[in-house]
Amino acid sequence: MKNFDKIKGILIELMKEEYLLRENSKNWYKLKEFKDEIYMYFKEKFGYTLVVSNNMAKLLKYSVIGDKNKGIESFEKNEEYAILALSLDFLEDKYDGETILISQLLEYIVGNYPIKTDWKDRGLNLALVRVLRYCESKKILKKLDGSENDFLNTDEELLYENTGFSKYFMNDILSFDTSQRDILEKISNYNIKDLKKEQIIRRTLLENFIVTSDFSYYNYLLEHRDSFAQDFQDLLDMRLITFKEFSYLIKEEESSNVSKSFPSRNNIEKLLILFFNRLENKEYTITELVNEFSAFKFEYKSLFTKENLNKDIKQVLAQIIIYSEKLNISKVEGDKVFIGEFVKHFEVDLIKGETDE
Repeated sequence: MKNFDKIKGILIELMKEEYLLRENSKNWYKLKEFKDEIYMYFKEKFGYTLVVSNNMAKLLKYSVIGDKNKGIESFEKNEEYAILALSLDFLEDKYDGETILISQLLEYIVGNYPIKTDWKDRGLNLALVRVLRYCESKKILKKLDGSENDFLNTDEELLYENTGFSKYFMNDILSFDTSQRDILEKISNYNIKDLKKEQIIRRTLLENFIVTSDFSYYNYLLEHRDSFAQDFQDLLDMRLITFKEFSYLIKEEESSNVSKSFPSRNNIEKLLILFFNRLENKEYTITELVNEFSAFKFEYKSLFTKENLNKDIKQVLAQIIIYSEKLNISKVEGDKVFIGEFVKHFEVDLIKGETDE
């Protein structure tokens, strides 16, 4: 690429941020100047599409491997995804900067919800509030007035402003009926139908902490590891670590925070690696893990934050298991937890007294 050194900072910023906003990006005018070159880089390397409007730039990205760990962390119920989809659909017809009352949005959701539901139920209103907070965090909506607690308790109005960014969350029309029985297979194929093998591999490495040998293109990744390693080294200052059984990316510097940084300064992550490395078996029941974790806590009490120390053992262990699943370090099937051997690969540099965030 002719101007790679000039635009590298913009490439990294676009990878890291949900949006690149004109009002707070130092690279905005450079982005506009090299827009075509940046567009082609992401299209060729990752199959990502760059969208640039008058005040915003965004990479349209989606997971090429869908699983239960790819959901929205703040969501607690499946209903919230339906509410989000209907909220985005509602905003499609609104102009940028238009003000919206929560009662207007709720009326649209109630009228278009796929099943008959009691919208006076507090649980559903809590779900709506979680969706709206998510929309605020993604700058889809901007809250102008009102309190979520007042809405939940007394039906007080909330006033929002439409930023216009919602249209970039609903950019595709599926070419199949979502009620069909083989929907999961169709979605999986749809996600990669226009991508080259190399693009799928690069995206998979970025999207997952661990990529195991179960990955369809794993042999190809190993065969061409040097080429893929150079891509990530050039762009993100990241090293590609490959083994016969698994591969992952590790960042060279703290500033290259695009993929998972692990183990980090997060206490749950520290406890996860220490605890799992202590275990001798690959398979445990939940009850067996509770007993093991109780002994672990007694031995490593000084490494628990005050908050985690005061929590019930089962609660902390549940957090560890959920996090380990998200990182593909473990798999839960019923009452059984299966722990991947590659967890032993990570050395725990934790007993040096790092400060937890």
